[in-house]
Amino acid sequence: MRTRVTAYPTFVLLLLIATGCGDRDPAGETDAAQAAQAQTGDANPEQAALQKPDPRGTYGAGVLLEESTTLQAILAQPESYENRIVQVQATVDAVCPRRGCWIDVSDATGTSVRVKVTDGDIVFPSSAKGHQAVIEGIVERIEMTEEQHRAWKEHDAEERGVPFDPTTVDGPMTTWRLQGLGARIQD
Repeated sequence: MRTRVTAYPTFVLLLLIATGCGDRDPAGETDAAQAAQAQTGDANPEQAALQKPDPRGTYGAGVLLEESTTLQAILAQPESYENRIVQVQATVDAVCPRRGCWIDVSDATGTSVRVKVTDGDIVFPSSAKGHQAVIEGIVERIEMTEEQHRAWKEHDAEERGVPFDPTTVDGPMTTWRLQGLGARIQD
């Protein structure tokens, strides 16, 4: 069985395959999305937030913990952190290009993890790539069958606009991620 760091939970995976990054109630717009709409005049607040030119600021519940844990420590013994809220400091490597509903982050050692948020509750702007971030979230284990693994890899490739080779999936997968609660993006 292969272990990876990024993935979606099984129940979200099926929703993502059917709807892109997922749908949400348009009445559930976030303050960040509304602020971006006011700045840009864009009629779609989620897209306005995704296109926000300066990503610096607080997202979601913000950052509440006083201590950070390294990604390396979490992923060295992920079971000991499972279902716990942690804070990490990392560089944003990638942002969901469709809805800003996930970011991939890494630390100085190259250890990386995906931070997934509820679609529309937090919208990470594309401009966050390359910025430092302090992120809080719940450490989650994701178990996938081979079919779910293949579907997730195909969805991820489609979302990133890169080719997908189904032969790269060779079985089930266990992975770890953070269910994002809040973040602060800095310089």
